[in-house]
Amino acid sequence: MFAAKRTMSADDLKSEKVVLDPNVLDTKGTTTIDWFVPSVDGKYVAVSLSRGGSENGDLYVYGTADGKPLHIYHPNVAVKLVGSDKWIEAQ
Repeated sequence: MFAAKRTMSADDLKSEKVVLDPNVLDTKGTTTIDWFVPSVDGKYVAVSLSRGGSENGDLYVYGTADGKPLHIYHPNVAVKLVGSDKWIEAQ
């Protein structure tokens, strides 16, 4: 299993918390995280999720403070589209 995690400080691993666990989203275990990219300020994370063994992921954006999804969704993202230099506007 792979889950996206966040730490409040790179020096304090006790502050680590799970932002997104695909097994919580899908109790059958058929959803996976393909890749993720945090925003420059660390407040958001863009995540590509694939379901049912597909490698054709859907892009979602989550807040790292509470793990809640924002209303940003891009279907059928087969390759990594975002990077630190071209991050999604998550406002």
